[in-house]
Amino acid sequence: MDLKEAIRKCNKSEEDEIIYEQISAGGIGSDLFLEAEQNNGTIRLQNLVNYVFTQQYGIKVVKLLGSQFEFVELIEQCSDFFKLRMSREDKTIGYLFGLMDDSKADFNIAEYSVNQTSLEQIFQSFAN
Repeated sequence: MDLKEAIRKCNKSEEDEIIYEQISAGGIGSDLFLEAEQNNGTIRLQNLVNYVFTQQYGIKVVKLLGSQFEFVELIEQCSDFFKLRMSREDKTIGYLFGLMDDSKADFNIAEYSVNQTSLEQIFQSFAN
């Protein structure tokens, strides 16, 4: 079965459709796209499963944070590493630590860190 046929059979939800659309030359799943191009449209099932698993849980984490914060932005993603930015609002950093710690098992989170934006980062954002 080739990649496009496998993707069509797997589409189950709106989130899944977004995940599969990212398997493109410029998308988050560009490694899978490249693999398919190099192998006559086929990819290793393990690579597809790892990609889908990571993206599904990443979306769940973003949705959780989106339910608690008005603004959540994906800054960077590499494999299962996600770097997110959110508005502070009336929440403390301790609140966010607690939220993440309580959610680790539900979202298969092995490690996480939380930090506040430094003054240097703020000044650099104005400079750019």
